[in-house]
Amino acid sequence: MGIYPRAAISKDPTMIHVAITRRVRPGKEAQFETALYRFFRDALDASTSAALIRPGPDSEANEYGILRTFPDERAKASFYASAVYQRWLDEVTPLVEGEVDKRELHGLEAFVRGKDSHGPPAWRMALVTWLGVNPAVWLFAQGVPRVIPGCRPWSSSWSSTPSSWPR
Repeated sequence: MGIYPRAAISKDPTMIHVAITRRVRPGKEAQFETALYRFFRDALDASTSAALIRPGPDSEANEYGILRTFPDERAKASFYASAVYQRWLDEVTPLVEGEVDKRELHGLEAFVRGKDSHGPPAWRMALVTWLGVNPAVWLFAQGVPRVIPGCRPWSSSWSSTPSSWPR
């Protein structure tokens, strides 16, 4: 099953992915993580999945990330209005600095973080993706036949269809 439940990997377009970041006060990290694990346990059924992203071992930034996936907008709204979530906020308020940063993720903007929480425009993400993927596919298609003799280059039409796969 891996880290995430199977439902979290679903390509269902109604699934909602939320990235939450919190800055933890220095020296309060252990208390925050204990409270967070308790919150994950208590809110286990509230979302499809939840994951913790800790700061790097040599990082001085005490910023923690939480990724949550919800099956739909109703489940997300219900979770954030729940008593469990409100208790969690009350418990961690003395352990954190500043306000929570909560962003819905729709694609690659999860990897791009600017000063505003909106991320880059969709057209820019599409262009950057195309500029990154096309050369990678071309290089892969050119390199594989050289490494695996008898393998036909299948990307001459920039598509990969079963009829063009190596036999």
